Amino acid sequence: MITAQRLSSLESMLAGDHDRLDRAFQAIVTRAYGGDFQQLEAEWLTFQSALLQHLDAEEKHLIPALAQDRPAAAQTLLDDHTKIRIQLLQLGVDLDLHCLRAERVEAFVNALRAHAHREEHIFYPWVDEHFCH
Repeated sequence: MITAQRLSSLESMLAGDHDRLDRAFQAIVTRAYGGDFQQLEAEWLTFQSALLQHLDAEEKHLIPALAQDRPAAAQTLLDDHTKIRIQLLQLGVDLDLHCLRAERVEAFVNALRAHAHREEHIFYPWVDEHFCH
C-alpha cells in the first residue's frame, strides 16, 4: 500500500510529467513539420519512453484506487490510455517508414493535451482529496 506522503509525491511527479511531456510535444510537432525524420526519430523515442512510463505509473499506483471509488472514471482513463498506446504505435510505424505526417502528430498532441487536462482537473484533485489529507 502506498502511504499518503508517497502518493502525494507521486501525484506531484505525474503532474510535472505533463509539463515536461508538453514541451516534448511541441518539439516533436516542430520536427514533424520540418521533415527532419532523423532528429524526429531520436526525439520521438525519448518522448515515447517517457509517455509510456507516465501511463504505467498512473495505472499501477493511482487508477486502481480511483476504480474502487469511481469505476466509470477509472475506466475512462484506462480507455484513454489504450487509445494513446495504439496511436503511439501507429505513429511510430509511420515514423519508421518516413511517412509520418505533421498533421497526425499535431492531432495526437492535441488529444494528449486534452487527456492531461482531464487528469489535472478531475483525477489528480480526486487523488489529493482522498489520499493526501
